[in-house]
Amino acid sequence: MTITSFTVATAADLNADIALINVGGADAAAATSYNFTVSTDLTLNADITPITLTAGDSLTITGNTLAGGGNANAVLDGGGTWRGFVVNAGAVTLDSLLIQSTRATGGAGGAGAQAGGGGAGLGGAIFVGSAASVTVSNTRFSGASARGMQRGGQFW
Repeated sequence: MTITSFTVATAADLNADIALINVGGADAAAATSYNFTVSTDLTLNADITPITLTAGDSLTITGNTLAGGGNANAVLDGGGTWRGFVVNAGAVTLDSLLIQSTRATGGAGGAGAQAGGGGAGLGGAIFVGSAASVTVSNTRFSGASARGMQRGGQFW
């Protein structure tokens, strides 16, 4: 298995690196183990890019470097607005992180005579899809929330 490593220093780096390794991304390859080392605390300014790995690939996101340096508990802070991790496919390990103040918000309901219900806000810190597995190690969660939305209005 090939091992490919990335250093993540900003929330933009995290999203860009996930996009690179996702199915169809420039660095996506079969039978690859990806390692992201978060080198500093991150304040999110958007939802984290959903993770959709090629079958058989894995990703470890850690707040520690293998040599013992780095950030022992890197903080990923959603500011009460931005969603944490959505893992659609692949094996993902989250290690030595503090995921705080992340929020998943469902979509608004439809409008009209046949107004639909609002969408569920699933997985404020982590949402795990049916083709994914997630292992959490030495990771804490604080203030994560998920909020569904109300149904739409009716017009007669």
